[in-house]
Amino acid sequence: MKKIISILSLFIMLSCTGLAQAKLPTIVLPVGENYILGITHYIPESQLINYIGEPTERYHGNINVNGMYKGPDKNKGGFNSVVEDKEILFYKGLGFIAGRFTNDPTHKKLVIATVIIDRSAVTKRGLAVGDSETKLLNLYGQPTDLDVEGGTGYVGNHKIKYELIYRYSVSTGNGVMDSVSLDMYVNKGKVVAITTTL
Repeated sequence: MKKIISILSLFIMLSCTGLAQAKLPTIVLPVGENYILGITHYIPESQLINYIGEPTERYHGNINVNGMYKGPDKNKGGFNSVVEDKEILFYKGLGFIAGRFTNDPTHKKLVIATVIIDRSAVTKRGLAVGDSETKLLNLYGQPTDLDVEGGTGYVGNHKIKYELIYRYSVSTGNGVMDSVSLDMYVNKGKVVAITTTL
């Protein structure tokens, strides 16, 4: 009987510390959660401009198709190696990363990622840069992945310092890719950037 009580006590103690909790299933947000201003990935750049007008700034330079440029050694491979002629079309603090896939026979320039670096836009659920980490968790719940490495990245010429990245998987519903990523960069308890990426 003492042995059963000891094992039960150990399990309760571990449960309280979180060490014995079961791994929760990965939650994938529904289709459309990554749309900003109703704009999805893979639309032609020309369609974006027809929809919201000419950008306030065009940035050509060091660009990571996954939103945040963290230096040449950290942005090699993946989609970066198959996308050329990359640029960011800024509408104040809202940026759309566009480029051409090297294997696309149409060679159209497509929107492949979205970045928000100020209060120019909000997510579908109403999260904006400057909102609290608490609001982020209230709106989205626990992330699919939490990156605690922290660092500094660039969106065009804009330097972003962050401590955490809350990463959420979003269903594409297109049968080509299972999901894309909605990433919330947080520094000192505040959202400092939001990216929707491949």
